[in-house]
Amino acid sequence: MMGTSFRPIQGGRICQCPPTALSKLDKLIRFGPLYCIGEDLKFKKLKEDTWQHVINNSGQTSDDTIDTYQLTINSFEPTIRDMYIFHDGGRLSSDESEVKKNLQCLVMDGCFFLIVVLNLLGATANDLHYLPGQFIWGSCLSQIETQNLKKIFLKSIIFPGNQLPFLVLDELLRQTFFREIITQKVKWYPPEDDVLLRVLYDLIVLPLQRNADYYGTWLCRFEACDSFKDPPNDILHELYLRLVGRRPTSDETEEEWDILLDMGDGNEEERERFPCAKDLSNSGIRFEGVQNIGIKDITLRRYFRWAVLRLPILVLNQSNILMLESLKEYEKIQQLPERDVAAYLQLLCDMVQTYNDAVILVSQGIIRVCRHRVHQVPQLLKNLARLNESGTLFTLNSSSLQLVGFKVGQFLLWVKFWKNVCNVVGILTLISTIFSILQYIKS
Repeated sequence: MMGTSFRPIQGGRICQCPPTALSKLDKLIRFGPLYCIGEDLKFKKLKEDTWQHVINNSGQTSDDTIDTYQLTINSFEPTIRDMYIFHDGGRLSSDESEVKKNLQCLVMDGCFFLIVVLNLLGATANDLHYLPGQFIWGSCLSQIETQNLKKIFLKSIIFPGNQLPFLVLDELLRQTFFREIITQKVKWYPPEDDVLLRVLYDLIVLPLQRNADYYGTWLCRFEACDSFKDPPNDILHELYLRLVGRRPTSDETEEEWDILLDMGDGNEEERERFPCAKDLSNSGIRFEGVQNIGIKDITLRRYFRWAVLRLPILVLNQSNILMLESLKEYEKIQQLPERDVAAYLQLLCDMVQTYNDAVILVSQGIIRVCRHRVHQVPQLLKNLARLNESGTLFTLNSSSLQLVGFKVGQFLLWVKFWKNVCNVVGILTLISTIFSILQYIKS
């Protein structure tokens, strides 16, 4: 899901997660300086071997290659240092020895990151200058073990605070080793269903491809993710922008802003549950799943007797579920004034309370899930929304979704009003008919 035009948001820095969540990082690969202490030696060795592989295949002497990579990153060191924030608000040290250590970490982690990403996007071991049986994960692993390591990698790169700045990755991609692989050795195909892989493709591979002219390539990139206008700071930042959307706040009308102001922040009382899909459908609201829109693009279009609720298409698979959980945590860590992802999940949880609700949204293409898992959708969404045991419904901390909820409520009141009018008219018509019959009988 992607936005359609740039909308600036607060945050965007790479922030360390709270200490209570650090245990989740134990079995993951660590990237960047925030979590570099205590990394699994197995993963540390993989990074060192990958960095040595890049050095050996860069067409320069080892010393020249090391100097080139580190000097390139060093020129942006103050900017990079400013991007990282520890949980207690502290920043990376500006001490010379610490700066050098962090730069080495970024270069080594960045090369490992890019090699694995290029492999996930379609580059073979041969394309990446590896000999048969000597790829990055090693030659002694089974296919299942290799797949598990790839899953660990994807889970690692969306763990909050475990990101590398795209500024660093962009500079590494300019180097001969990576540039030649992307532009000359591989025929790339954009991933279709996996949001995370599509983001990686759009931001790492697409800008350097030579299978289109300059204007064609950048036009494609602009249409794909709007990152041409506003490059994200890191991969989690870009995933957040795509899911939430980049719609400008000025898209709301003055009337809509007045409605939001009248509604207030809603924190004083427990909110009412958003109607379920079955009730909405019975009230004349149809559903439309729309590709490439974000949460802030959810709208209700009213017509005379019916309305259409336009929603992003959500693929419920293991990768996207992990991504949604990470983005919920990302909103907290970034201390964003609105929690659009959490509000969106609460909205879906309200809409899908039963199996019948799930069937409606799946049949309309709003939710995509394996047929044999449709019955699990209500529980999956409840787990993602993480409603407490008492069932308390927290306020939708998203102005755009509050507005959608208000409009849906107004439409349901309008439907109820006209049903009552029709009932009254029907009763009056029946009474009039009875009196007419009685008058006829008497005469």
